[in-house]
Amino acid sequence: MREIKFRGKDFDTKEWKFGYYGKHTEYGDNGGVECYYRETATELHYIIDANTAKSSLVIGETVGQYTGLKDKNSVEIYEDDVMAGGNLQVTGGVNIVNDKCTVTFKSGMFKLGAISLCSYASKAEVIGNIHETELSDK
Repeated sequence: MREIKFRGKDFDTKEWKFGYYGKHTEYGDNGGVECYYRETATELHYIIDANTAKSSLVIGETVGQYTGLKDKNSVEIYEDDVMAGGNLQVTGGVNIVNDKCTVTFKSGMFKLGAISLCSYASKAEVIGNIHETELSDK
């Protein structure tokens, strides 16, 4: 069975946190007069360390799920990772620049472009993620 875990970038330190994922909506007022009261909602995203149960506030856009697979160097592969190598000649794909692909979750599976990640995971390597790695060649 695949290990269920997530990663996200800490809101304050910008370091990657790994563990369980939780989301909370915080409601509050906008500070106006009561008759004009409108609630505002803020979604807060957390990664909870499995060993310490310490939660870290993370940037929601950086949260990605572990795929349960490792690359050719035994590095864990997460959603939004950028992979290269392994002859990634993927047709009909998304976010492909030359020999680089982004790991996405679509149609109930993790994919590189339009194909299943399982087909290429052990042939390619993680070179970064969309939050830190430039996809275009310069």
